[in-house]
Amino acid sequence: MHNKNYASRIVLLCLCAALLLPVISSCAGNSETGETSSVLSSEAFEAETAKEKTALEKLPDADYGGLEFRVSVTDKYSYEIFVDSENGDVCNDAVYRRNKAVEEKYNVKITALVSEMAQSDNHNIHSDFIKQSVLSGDDVFDLSASYVYRAGGLISEKMFLGYGDIPNIELSNPWWIQKANEAFNVHGEQYIAVSDLSITAVQLAYGVLFNKTIADNFNIPDLYAVVDDGEWTIERMIGLSKDVYSDLNGNGEHDVEDLYGYIGSNSTDIDLYPFAFGLSYTATSQNGDIELSVDHSKMATAIEKIYELYWGSEGTRVEGYYWDYYTRFRDGLALFIPCCLVTLYNQLRDMDADYGIIPPPKFNEEQPEYLTNSLDNYSALGVPVTAVNLEMIGSVLEALSAESMESVVPVFYETALQNKYSRDENSLRMLDVIMDGRTYDFSILYAYELNSLPYLVRTLINKKSVNWASSYQKIEGALTENLATLNNLYKELSVK
Repeated sequence: MHNKNYASRIVLLCLCAALLLPVISSCAGNSETGETSSVLSSEAFEAETAKEKTALEKLPDADYGGLEFRVSVTDKYSYEIFVDSENGDVCNDAVYRRNKAVEEKYNVKITALVSEMAQSDNHNIHSDFIKQSVLSGDDVFDLSASYVYRAGGLISEKMFLGYGDIPNIELSNPWWIQKANEAFNVHGEQYIAVSDLSITAVQLAYGVLFNKTIADNFNIPDLYAVVDDGEWTIERMIGLSKDVYSDLNGNGEHDVEDLYGYIGSNSTDIDLYPFAFGLSYTATSQNGDIELSVDHSKMATAIEKIYELYWGSEGTRVEGYYWDYYTRFRDGLALFIPCCLVTLYNQLRDMDADYGIIPPPKFNEEQPEYLTNSLDNYSALGVPVTAVNLEMIGSVLEALSAESMESVVPVFYETALQNKYSRDENSLRMLDVIMDGRTYDFSILYAYELNSLPYLVRTLINKKSVNWASSYQKIEGALTENLATLNNLYKELSVK
């Protein structure tokens, strides 16, 4: 499992840094003989032996003679892989120093091949580059960082090597996100993986923000205590948000200038709720195949609750674009919003009003833990079948992931996210709850190949429908057939 307590990790890192200070040994010389001594004092010996090597230092050394390690990235998330220089931003500088450390260890040069996508509605640009490069047979790049929901299609077209064929990679190491890799492993093999190099897997995890001033004005109970007591459920969220409304501009209409209990979008934030409720779309069967695993009764009830939250009261406003509801929250017009954590230091860094962070609600109080998911375009890492220098690729990818765990994720999580943008000690605890509750599902990897199954709830809510059974039944036959095709693909690929 990948349940890391990031809040405590920074303390350990600081202690390790202190231990790595130069040891002062008793080499001043013997006052009687004038000879120097190579024997450490007991204090220096204890300090020396107490040193703990970093994860990067523990990995085997190698010299790859100045080879380039070329990573195909999108312009939107290129920063997690490559930055040009230090610029004073702690996260940027952590990535820069990580790359320099790995480059020095292996005598390589890390470079990025950037697909320009940010200003385009065409999300195929990066995938098309990968396919064109691989199909040409040219050794163009060594690693791809693809949107996870696009990566499955690339696997289907046999673009990536299996991780079992890449030397110097050990997926059981703690810098690989185990829950993600378990979800994406079929018949003992996987063709993309997620590690701490994929900082977007942290950034794009969903939480819920609440405005503390509005909470006080409407006598909302201590939400941190509600979470701690295991009582933060979808029913509780609905109950608290439904009566929070104020016609601030006095025009008698429910519009963008009014105050609401909950503001969400008609897009990706709806996708999080089934995962927050402990539902899954797929699972691994006893024979190793991926199978459909939807609890239809629970899903039907879940959709009714999501419908009630989104359409059941005047306390909710649904926006057409996620940026809009971030803006409403920043302007103090919403008690609750769901959001990716990246929002804290992007859209909300200049927010004046005090806010807190809590996990998405549970299905009911019997649910043992708070769960969440990540937006479906975090980075999935794949090595192309055209790759030549596999030993170098494995060494550098393992090292980048290990060093990211120790020097990039803590800096992002502790310095940029917790200390700079979250507002109180309780929010820091809640961030750890969110991180530990991240879930992953095979259907996200193959969203389009599996008939947009992980988006079906979103589609129903947008239609103001709760008819899960008939909607699922319409695609069930195609789902079963397409899933069988994918299982056969993995069996074919696993034959060496």
